[in-house]
Amino acid sequence: MEQNAEFNLKYTENYYGDLFGKLTLELKDNSLSLHYKNLAREFTKEYEYKNINPQYTRFKSGRSYWSNYCWGLLFIILIFDSIAKIVHLNNLIHLIILVPLLLLLVLSLILRFRKHEGLSFYDIYDNYLFGFDIGKKIPKAQEFVDELLKRIEKARKQQV
Repeated sequence: MEQNAEFNLKYTENYYGDLFGKLTLELKDNSLSLHYKNLAREFTKEYEYKNINPQYTRFKSGRSYWSNYCWGLLFIILIFDSIAKIVHLNNLIHLIILVPLLLLLVLSLILRFRKHEGLSFYDIYDNYLFGFDIGKKIPKAQEFVDELLKRIEKARKQQV
């Protein structure tokens, strides 16, 4: 977690399986800024503290984006196997190529069902706003959440 000269806190989490994604949450004076970037997309969203529900959800879940890699590898294996049979590829070469692909398929399946811990936040009407993984950064994430909750409470007191 970084703290810059303006006393804004940042929390960053990397999602390598999601096309090398990076999520950055930044606590600003009046709002929370969420910035997500990967190879395919990039977006930024601002949430005013007064519109964020102070109740959040802690969850454990598998990472579904690994399923895309599983399906892609399965498709490549089927295409390669079909071509190998049509051109009568040597069995040794066929196995040398096929076995690593099958191992990658098994690895991506294992990563798909490996659980990670995260937090989900909602607006004042209980609509989902955003979530992020806390992984092995539990103390840093808790520090970030504590500061976020303080700012939400402060914004709610000013609103009344």
